[in-house]
Amino acid sequence: MSVIGCSGVKVSLSTACSPSNGPANFAGRRSSSGNAGAQSDTLMVRALATGEIKLHDWGYLLGKECLVAGLLGLTMAAAVVGLGWWRGGYDIAVVVALTMMLVVLAGSLIGLSLPFLLSRFKLDPATASGPLITSIADVVLYFSIATWYLGF
Repeated sequence: MSVIGCSGVKVSLSTACSPSNGPANFAGRRSSSGNAGAQSDTLMVRALATGEIKLHDWGYLLGKECLVAGLLGLTMAAAVVGLGWWRGGYDIAVVVALTMMLVVLAGSLIGLSLPFLLSRFKLDPATASGPLITSIADVVLYFSIATWYLGF
């Protein structure tokens, strides 16, 4: 059975969700940006390896990824804003919602771009990893937003 992945790349459902390749392997071990980024990364590495996409497809896929990841980020932000409000008040709710939206978007875009970047430099795109995506998106964005908004 084939499905269209987050980036619009057609993949086999068994490949996309297999324990060795897909996001199921990362579930429970990564944060929101890591999950979104690892899925994008996995789909891009596979599509590059099978020749379904080429380096010149990056711009088209970037637009699709922005739309899908943006909607996912908004949905997740809406899901956690109430918890942030209840646990910490208005300021925490804003930080949590804003961060959730941006880390999902950033993780997805990093997961999409890293395999293309590595391919461009003639490196193995499979070396793009979930921990790198998570570190960049979560640590940098979360602490930057919290520091900026809360004034620390």
